[in-house]
Amino acid sequence: MSNLTGMRVAFFTDAFGRAFGLPDAHLVNQISEATPLREDRPGAPAVGLREIHYSRPGLVAAWSLGAGPIRGLAVAPPGLGGGLLAVSGPAVFDAATGATLGTIPGTEPARFATSRSQLVTTAGGSAWLFDGTAFAAVVSDALPPVSDVAFLAGRFVYVGAGSDTFWYSEINDAANVGGLNFATAESNPDAIVAVGVLNEELVFFGAASVEFWQTTADANAPFQPIVGRGFQRGCAARGSVAFADNALFWVGDNRVVYRVGPGAPIRVSSSSIEDRLRQCADIAAVTAWAATFEGHELYLLNIPGIGAYAYDCSRLGAREADRGEWSEWRSWGRDGFRGRFATVLNGVTYVGDDSSGTVWTMRVGVHADGADPLVRQASAFIKVEEGTPRCNSLVLHAVMGVGNAVDPGANPIVEMRWSDDGGRTFTDWRKASLGQGGRYATRAVWRRLDCMRAPGRLVEVRCSEPVEVVFSHLELNATRPAS
Repeated sequence: MSNLTGMRVAFFTDAFGRAFGLPDAHLVNQISEATPLREDRPGAPAVGLREIHYSRPGLVAAWSLGAGPIRGLAVAPPGLGGGLLAVSGPAVFDAATGATLGTIPGTEPARFATSRSQLVTTAGGSAWLFDGTAFAAVVSDALPPVSDVAFLAGRFVYVGAGSDTFWYSEINDAANVGGLNFATAESNPDAIVAVGVLNEELVFFGAASVEFWQTTADANAPFQPIVGRGFQRGCAARGSVAFADNALFWVGDNRVVYRVGPGAPIRVSSSSIEDRLRQCADIAAVTAWAATFEGHELYLLNIPGIGAYAYDCSRLGAREADRGEWSEWRSWGRDGFRGRFATVLNGVTYVGDDSSGTVWTMRVGVHADGADPLVRQASAFIKVEEGTPRCNSLVLHAVMGVGNAVDPGANPIVEMRWSDDGGRTFTDWRKASLGQGGRYATRAVWRRLDCMRAPGRLVEVRCSEPVEVVFSHLELNATRPAS
């Protein structure tokens, strides 16, 4: 099998797993990026774009606010100071001062909408208005229990809980909801699950349909449906609706993730992500948030009891095959990622903890989650058509010489294991060095790895050291001697 000598083995750029027994392909806590690289042999021509995989940002604790968990984060409007607000357990906090601003009863996630001078949150069937000093319940004889809120054209729009009707406030007065200030999203007789704003349009996500409404010049009917702009596909989880990449994302009633911009909705979930959504026992508890890191706009989907998966909007292409890619995000000792909610203030992404009152910042260049390791992991597959070719060596092509000046991470270790039975069993992890600081010629190599057999060998590589990790690919049976 001489064709295996010096063979380049690419890492998967998409997390993959299916419930019926195929091997899982892991891309954990990494972001993939296409980059122009050359073949490894001296004098070889350029070969176009290759993939590299580098660390997601790590977590740095910013504040500890109450007992937690964090139920929502929001940025106050300019007229109210522009600071960060956090709902932790039943209390609302000014993050910068730690002052308690009021109480939002219940345990469900809080949803927010803001104008330049007002902020409203909904949770537990009630709406709460922040006046710059404290939160107070929005009390109106006309307003029933509500489940979501949005702001457009000077008015706050409230969704009736379990209803297909929405109410709207008077201009610049969130608490003033008249008895006739309502309308019905009636293309389908389904309850509104969530509301969003896209391109100066209201988007009502129903249980079985999506409707778009636009503003009018009629003060008595300030919103009207857009004829022909709607979809016969509902929303399974209010918390899954998030704005990213100039579009709205949501989990459909068929447990498929969609993206909608100016045109028709696009399926962006893979069969693997949909398989995980189908396994979720409480689909209505799914949440999502969006953030941008180094030009990569990400939609992070938290699936309770299953895991967390980040969709990279920058990888979306025009073809169905170019639907974009998903990586898995994990926190140490957990199946998923501990950040349940997020918001951005002054270019900094703040993340709320799903079990404590900690508000974290996500920072590029940080390679740990607080005091916990940040494990970066990638998978590759060596295809074997026939026979039992030997695997004499595997060389990891990565950024080397990344060791810190002092421990931890002064001599960072990377580990490798493999499976010859489709990921059902694995060998023990084997160690190699990523190189002390400045030792760029270091090569991470593993030798004498036994014979392989059809259909092939699944290889996993991971690193939990607090150093920069950038994987390119593996090289099988390298012909050059290791240094």
